[in-house]
Amino acid sequence: MPAPFEVRARCHRDLEDTQMNYRTNDKFPDAECSCVNAITSEELGVLTSREKQVMVGLGNALSSAEIAGQLNIAEYTTKKYIASIFAKLRLRSRTEACIVARTRHAEICQHQIQGGGTLN
Repeated sequence: MPAPFEVRARCHRDLEDTQMNYRTNDKFPDAECSCVNAITSEELGVLTSREKQVMVGLGNALSSAEIAGQLNIAEYTTKKYIASIFAKLRLRSRTEACIVARTRHAEICQHQIQGGGTLN
């Protein structure tokens, strides 16, 4: 078992690598972002109306607290919606969720309108 400081150091390096990759690819071209291409319209349609509202907040790079404030729900509830979105869309981070929300915004909004929800 590695020592705790080794685990922290490895996590820190992984985080730096991830941040560097997102900084160098901040244009989010579809060809380089497999998370965008891998999600089908049917998968977006599985999200509930509230999850779609949370997804819009993620696309605007809002914190969980800010999303909760806009939707008049508890921050804990917002975090549960985010976890559900990650599971349904097989996302690994808020950054991936932000990319998907920004590049597929029209589809998310269209599904929400069809489902009877409204956007803020």
